[in-house]
Amino acid sequence: MFQLLTALQDVLAEEQQLAERQMPSGRLEEKVRQIQAGDQDLRNQVIADCLPYIKGVLRRMLPIQSIEQADEFSVALTAFNEALDRYRFETHVPFLRFAGLVINRRIIDWLRQQHRHRQVLTFSQCEQDQGESFVEGIASSPASQIWENMEIEEDLVRLRQRLQAFNLSLSQLIRVFPRHRDSRLTCIQAARHLLDQPVLLQRFENDCRLPAAELSRHSGITLKTIERNRKSIIFLALLLSSDLDVLKAYLTLYCKEV
Repeated sequence: MFQLLTALQDVLAEEQQLAERQMPSGRLEEKVRQIQAGDQDLRNQVIADCLPYIKGVLRRMLPIQSIEQADEFSVALTAFNEALDRYRFETHVPFLRFAGLVINRRIIDWLRQQHRHRQVLTFSQCEQDQGESFVEGIASSPASQIWENMEIEEDLVRLRQRLQAFNLSLSQLIRVFPRHRDSRLTCIQAARHLLDQPVLLQRFENDCRLPAAELSRHSGITLKTIERNRKSIIFLALLLSSDLDVLKAYLTLYCKEV
């Protein structure tokens, strides 16, 4: 659970920092344009600057402890480098969003091939199996389709914005999120009960605060427990009411684990 929170924080923080960073030659997309024109030194610089973002994408996707020692890290670096060559400026999609999608899909393809054949396949082998290169397929897609594929990134941003409305941040949640499984399950139960009560949910959304006393009466969870875990319950309620289906599925699996 802490890994999930950390991964969310890393992806959002690194993307925001990299997107806002102003380098001497201008915005990141302008650097990509120079790279596509043949500036290989700049390519190496951009890859180095974006390493935290690449690692953040991997942490969100996979339970990896030592990112740089994992095979997936090489896959992600190759995917990012390929994204530098394939990015299309006319789509008006931020480069990091495009690169993040390429990394996600390359990792997924790589894992599928590894599972199927019990060995690591090269990208060229994957492309021979699938016909057109995946990255070529993304680059030739309409902008609307690219944005649709990147919906999870937008949902992450919206989740962060909703947390801010409650004066919360992911860094705060990492510090206060309960460490014991039973406590975490209780928080999930409380959040789900909140979402199942339309009146309480409306108050929660309108007032940007947790109706702790009412939630305690309806759920049977003690008020002391709800107050102690207020921030975690708010986060879980916002997550469960979001469109982040992958993360919601993670919570469902977590509840089912023995």
